[in-house]
Amino acid sequence: MPQLASPPNVSSSKWIDTFARLGYATKGIIYSLIGLLALLAAFQAGGQTTDSQGVLTTLAGQPFGKFMLFLIGIGFACYALWRLIEVVKDPEHPNSSGAESVFHRLSYLVKVGIYGGLAFTAFKLAMGSGGESGSSSQDSVARIMALPLGRWLIALGGAIVLGGAFYEMYRGFKAKFRGKLKLQEMSADERTWATRVGRLGLIARSIVFSLIGIFALQAAYYTNPSRIQDPGEALQTLQQWANPWVFAVMALGLLAYGIHMFFMARYGRIATGQ
Repeated sequence: MPQLASPPNVSSSKWIDTFARLGYATKGIIYSLIGLLALLAAFQAGGQTTDSQGVLTTLAGQPFGKFMLFLIGIGFACYALWRLIEVVKDPEHPNSSGAESVFHRLSYLVKVGIYGGLAFTAFKLAMGSGGESGSSSQDSVARIMALPLGRWLIALGGAIVLGGAFYEMYRGFKAKFRGKLKLQEMSADERTWATRVGRLGLIARSIVFSLIGIFALQAAYYTNPSRIQDPGEALQTLQQWANPWVFAVMALGLLAYGIHMFFMARYGRIATGQ
C-alpha cells in the first residue's frame, strides 16, 4: 500500500521545530565557549573576555575551526529563520494584538538581525575573510547620534535593553523559563539541573546586558559614543570591577546559560502555529 505524504502544515511544523532546536544548540555552543574562556581569564589561565563575535574569530584560528564555523553559521541561520517566521506568524502569542503584538514581533525582528549577522560573520570567517572591526558598535552609535533625535534613539535602545535585562533576571529568579520546557519528558535529575543552570544562566546574562543598557544610557546622556559597550566589553568591565572569584561565578553563569540552551534544544516547547 503506498505511503501517504505528510500534510504540508505538518511538514512545515517539523522544519520550524528543527530550525529552532538547531538554533538553540548553536547558542549553547557559543555561550559555553564564552563562559569557559571567561573562567580561564578569571584565573589568568589563558582565556579571555569576549562575546559571540570574539568566539567566532577565536574558532577561525583553531584546527578544524573553519568547519566548525560553517556548522555554526548554519545553526545561527536556522535560528534567524525561525525568528523571522515568528515575526510573520508569532505562534508563541496567538492571542496577542495591538501594541503587545507589535512589541513581540519587533523583538523577534531584532533577533533576526543579530543572529543573521552572526551567521554571516561565521560564513565569512569560514571562507577565510576577516570579521568585523571591534570599533563598529561605537561607529554605528556615532552615526545614529548625528541624526535628529539620535541621542533619544540611543537612550530608548538602552532603556529597552535594560528593561529586557531586568525581565530576564526576574525570569531567572522565579524560574519562569520552566514553562518553556517539556518537564514531563525529563527525569527528576534533569529537571533539577535544568532549573539550576537556567536560574544561574539567566541571572548572569541579565547582569551583562544590564551593563550594556546602562552604558548606552550614559552614551546618550553625555553624547559620547565611546561609552557604548558590546557584551565582550561589558564582561571585561565586570572582570575589572570584581575579584577573581566573583568573576569566576559570573563566568560559570554564562557557561550555565549555554547548558540552558542545550536543555532548550532538547526539551524546549517550540510553538509552530500548526
